[in-house]
Amino acid sequence: VDVRDAETGDFHSVWAGIDTNEPGTLGDDWFEFPQTEFLVDAVRIWINTDHSDLREEIDAVQLRGQTGLAT
Repeated sequence: VDVRDAETGDFHSVWAGIDTNEPGTLGDDWFEFPQTEFLVDAVRIWINTDHSDLREEIDAVQLRGQTGLAT
């Protein structure tokens, strides 16, 4: 999972891991990462399409967290 710095446009990796779901099963994954030091205006999620012979897809994404930086 990468997030983009709203000011610079640079992407920063905030989470990496291995999909532990069995191929062909539904998963409800939860990923946490520390608060960034910058405002985020985009999220990029990477999928390993070689995980199985079946199609890998994401149906929905929910983002939760703080809005804004501490002053």
